[in-house]
Amino acid sequence: MQTPSPELLKSIQEPFFQEVLSLSQSKPVLVAFLRHFGCIFCREMVAEISELKPALEAMGIEVAFVHVGSEADAREFFKEFGLESELRLSDPESQYYKLFGLSQQSFFKMLSIATIKNSLRAMKSGIRQGGIKGNPKTMPGLFLISKRMVVKKFVHKNPGDKPDLLDFLEDAP
Repeated sequence: MQTPSPELLKSIQEPFFQEVLSLSQSKPVLVAFLRHFGCIFCREMVAEISELKPALEAMGIEVAFVHVGSEADAREFFKEFGLESELRLSDPESQYYKLFGLSQQSFFKMLSIATIKNSLRAMKSGIRQGGIKGNPKTMPGLFLISKRMVVKKFVHKNPGDKPDLLDFLEDAP
């Protein structure tokens, strides 16, 4: 799975990524690419990031999100989780998803046994599937950017894969 080179990252003119790269000079930035706002797994991940926000701040980690929905939907979605002030970018054409090596999944994978098991895990924690607001075939991913480089990544093989965020960020530079 490709990861943008430091040179490619620096060449991105999108103001969101320019701000992420600027912030990454002084602190690591966790960039979470989401599937769509109704996705049970994205809701689970965003809820966890919200819950861990004090710990992330204590670790000196900034959080940013990339999504395929509209900005109006994003305001409503992130407000629900108390993350309305976090950096975010609407990427409805999935341009940056592709740049970061995140693929589209097949409908078959959305209906796999692993996806169903992961849905049950999320539901046990109180998370519910919402309406589709964006492209449901978009795959999520997590990227840790430090000193203008991707230093860690978690690319989902299944939409419901769930990394332990604190383990993922444990050795953040």
